[in-house]
Amino acid sequence: MRLYLTTIKRFSDTDPALLDAQRAEEYAKAKNGRRRQEMLAGGGILRYALSDCGYDVSEKALPVLYTEEGKPYLKDGPHFSISHSGELIACVVSSENAGVDVERMSRFTGSKVAKKILSETEYECYAKLDTDAKMLYLADRWTAKEAISKLLGKGIAVPFSLLSAEDYRTSVWTVERNGEVYYIQTARMR
Repeated sequence: MRLYLTTIKRFSDTDPALLDAQRAEEYAKAKNGRRRQEMLAGGGILRYALSDCGYDVSEKALPVLYTEEGKPYLKDGPHFSISHSGELIACVVSSENAGVDVERMSRFTGSKVAKKILSETEYECYAKLDTDAKMLYLADRWTAKEAISKLLGKGIAVPFSLLSAEDYRTSVWTVERNGEVYYIQTARMR
């Protein structure tokens, strides 16, 4: 498994004609400039990562397909997953099914998020922590569960409170960029 992490700005000038058909359609409909940048960057980092892994990325749209649940995949290529938050975008390319999530740490404050994503047992652990530890715990649980939901191809349709990271192989990184700390996690099947 390879993890690629860069800024959205690096790939935001990707030619929209190189996006897969579904992403190109979403790009054309998007009115928000930031969302359009994220979509271009997603296509750009995927092309870069696939090329770096030896996949043929000619100057045409990638043959990305989508499951009924909306998970993107390549019929004859490696597995991949893309995530973005703030300035950063991450892409994982793997020979086995994998998921990735990147999040700004600053978004993990308050117990409102905790009650939505944590199981009862996790919430009991969370409640005993001090403020800084709570933010780190939430970032860890959220990114693990988001990466797992992408691995499963379910997106946020699966209630995060029902997901348990113990059933998966996860890896964790933290990165600081312009004073903002980001938490990154990947997930694969055990």
